[in-house]
Amino acid sequence: MRTIQFTIKARTVESYLYGGYLFLLMEDGRILYVSYPYLINQLCERYSRYAKLIQLAFLHNEYFRSKAASLLLGIDEVRQAISKLWDKAAQEIRIEIDFASIENDCHSMGTWQDMPLDVYMYDMRMFVASRSGLMESRLRPDFESPDYSLHPTPFEKCFDSKVIAVSARAGKVVLSADKEGLLYGDALVKDACVRINDRDHIAGRSLRTGWSHFDLINYSSANAFQYLRNTTGLLEPDSKERFRFGDVVEKKRIVDFAASSFDRDAMMSRSGIPMENIRYCFNVSGKSFFLMDNGIVLNSAIKVKEEENAVYYSPVVKRVPYERGEISRRKPLKVAEVPNGYVISFFDKVVLYQKENERVLEESPSFNIRTYMGSKNYRDIVTVTKEEGVSFHSIDVLDTVPKIRAMHHRG
Repeated sequence: MRTIQFTIKARTVESYLYGGYLFLLMEDGRILYVSYPYLINQLCERYSRYAKLIQLAFLHNEYFRSKAASLLLGIDEVRQAISKLWDKAAQEIRIEIDFASIENDCHSMGTWQDMPLDVYMYDMRMFVASRSGLMESRLRPDFESPDYSLHPTPFEKCFDSKVIAVSARAGKVVLSADKEGLLYGDALVKDACVRINDRDHIAGRSLRTGWSHFDLINYSSANAFQYLRNTTGLLEPDSKERFRFGDVVEKKRIVDFAASSFDRDAMMSRSGIPMENIRYCFNVSGKSFFLMDNGIVLNSAIKVKEEENAVYYSPVVKRVPYERGEISRRKPLKVAEVPNGYVISFFDKVVLYQKENERVLEESPSFNIRTYMGSKNYRDIVTVTKEEGVSFHSIDVLDTVPKIRAMHHRG
């Protein structure tokens, strides 16, 4: 579970990895972007013996999910050799890139006026949330250029009240606007700003959200939530162009947002989990995790029964073996999903939980953590924005690559 890592030393307040570029929101208000492969090439030059492994770790996470990788890593000797090389690289690679050395290679997108509370990138757009609302810039990549050079539009305001979190999936942008509630808009609009439906407040309060496949869970407090069932349809062929920019291909779009909803009490009724003892809860795809007052961590699968028009937690509740870890003693500040696990930021550290293992990634306070489950290339990367810069962690996923059984072909 050891990570290969490097750091960019810069005075940043936010960062985001998207489509071959690293986007930096600087402390002085500038919004910049720089070629991400250019940064990785600096690592490869300094650690040339690990160059191919570094490229796999930070540029081409999609390889580990290919059939070729499954066949190759199905050979135990090959898997063990790569795992040994990974562990050695993780121990040796310690590089800090000073921002001054790359500043001249950065391009400007403008400036932020109010301190960003969240950033999200989707459909070749950047969304910046703050107390004054939601700003958007369309990246407009040139697909004819070899490096997909960007021609971003000036930032426009698409919502005029405080937004504390923003997310998107299947054609919908979702805003957590605190006491203004949960709002949404259509992202699949060409050459125009996203339209936020500010007349339809889905919930009385929204502090954060978590996707469960194409449905959404809205959290109104640390332990209170509502499950929103969305109706989906097939994505139009002309809307798939954005997947050339490195996004995981979405084949569906949400056509009826929050078509039905289910409250916490109804969902928990079959699980046997005492709701009054839940200190904090979050969901990762089709499961929810419950941090209890006594330090125990429980998880349960979300069951969706179309024929019954019911959504509930499974009566099968599992106890996660983290009782002695950080998660049992602290309240999470943010949770982000990674393959077969999740990353949690606490007040003074960032911890990775994967396959029932716990590993501290950072031992200092952070502004934000990001993972990139919607990306083909950066799916195994965690970025941590801190006062002193941005750290990049590539997660070892060798143990999660499925082995393909030998197939007999008729000759």
